[in-house]
Amino acid sequence: MQDLFDVSVLDGEQHRRQITVFRQKDLDGLAASAGATTSGDDHSTRLKATLRHLRSTGGKRPLADPPDHWEVKVADLLQRFPNFRQVIEEAIAPSLAIASQGGYVRPPPVLLVGPPGCGKSYFAQTVANMLGVPLVKQDMSTATTSCVLSGLAPYWGNSSPGEVFKTLAFGRGGTAAVANPCFFLDEIDKVAGDHRYDPLAPLYSLLEIESATQYEDEALPGLRMDASHIRWLLTANDASAIPGPILSRLLVFRIQMPDAHELRVLNRRIFEAFVESSGLPSFSSRLPRGLDAQFLGLGPREFKTRCAMAIGKAIRAGRQAVFAQDFAMPVAQAKKRIGFV
Repeated sequence: MQDLFDVSVLDGEQHRRQITVFRQKDLDGLAASAGATTSGDDHSTRLKATLRHLRSTGGKRPLADPPDHWEVKVADLLQRFPNFRQVIEEAIAPSLAIASQGGYVRPPPVLLVGPPGCGKSYFAQTVANMLGVPLVKQDMSTATTSCVLSGLAPYWGNSSPGEVFKTLAFGRGGTAAVANPCFFLDEIDKVAGDHRYDPLAPLYSLLEIESATQYEDEALPGLRMDASHIRWLLTANDASAIPGPILSRLLVFRIQMPDAHELRVLNRRIFEAFVESSGLPSFSSRLPRGLDAQFLGLGPREFKTRCAMAIGKAIRAGRQAVFAQDFAMPVAQAKKRIGFV
């Protein structure tokens, strides 16, 4: 394993650590076999282009360091998500602390289990964005095959690599490739695929360190990659619906519904973040007083929708701040709402 983990040193100063994600002999072998192929089909053409690009970038990827002021950001997480304190203190903060000291750590794959509306998806998205690495978000309730993660084999006419390969090779969303991107898989207990094409199948290898270091994309057989540094954040409503072998590979945290005070704090933070992300520098990020009671039955997802509607109403009225009436709910929906959703 020594050749898979290097620390570059220049003038006595330690620089970003490099991980051998793709082995050069595998790249050369696959390129040679692709070059010997005279086929002009789409797969052969795409394979050659992919390998040319990959060989030009090399097989090593930096191991991204924790974000600047990570301790402040962790403290902010604790304030924003008090019902996630256990996962923050036991899984997220320890791995960042070790990495901040130049240590070598593989973050444990984390599963957040809790009822709809407790903030699992919003929390996972916030953590992933905080890390500042390439992020892959996949709603597993809509996944029907394993090819999203593991690619589609060459014998299929529309063969193409999966998200694991593409993210490790080329990065994502304008963020350069690193050895430790973040994969956020939402609602893994609701996979809807045929069991012959199980969307969860790649996780049996990807969540196990030993097999993840030798992972192969189905579209690129023979090209092993080290996917063992990926940070995995998964969510589910019901852990009993998840296969036992996958569950055993995960660090499971049970998330409770936030109480009234926690929900008020969360809603204020959601609104502040929503205003900031909307690109409205003159718009007030303060919620009107007296609104908390009517929000206690809304989950974060629905509350964010309400934020967008309220801000739009305020702007149409010529204001740069929301009023209570901007959050008024349609009568039909108000009658349907019972408790936390």
